[in-house]
Amino acid sequence: MGSLARTFESFAETIKRSEKYTSLESVMMESREPLLWHFKQLDGAVGLSFKANFHFALVGHLMKGYRHPNSTTITRTTRLLTSILGIVGKYNKRDKFEVTPESVPYLATLVAYSEEVRSRCHIKHAAPSPEMDAFPQVCSKSISKS
Repeated sequence: MGSLARTFESFAETIKRSEKYTSLESVMMESREPLLWHFKQLDGAVGLSFKANFHFALVGHLMKGYRHPNSTTITRTTRLLTSILGIVGKYNKRDKFEVTPESVPYLATLVAYSEEVRSRCHIKHAAPSPEMDAFPQVCSKSISKS
């Protein structure tokens, strides 16, 4: 597990041991406070708001890893998003594949990259697109099961 994934696990442990923090979001938002001015500039530049929708903003920043030319970075991005999805599910005492307002950003992103997510979150309708070259056989299996 990479250092960023360990950091998220550390946040999850902090939540469990503390009465002050109520979620991964509360821990991370408080950790932004000392550098808030810089983070606001970054959020504005990329058009994401951690305050308006924390989980979508986090996924939006992490998705940049999928554009990296190094396949190791792409694999790590998938692992990190999967780890955070697990943390979000564990915190909410739900299966990580259960669709909740907190899990939707992670599931929506991972469905294109993770066989595990595709197998647990069946896609009922899919339009073919050039980005989904390896995806049609999975979608057709899910559609035929409906």
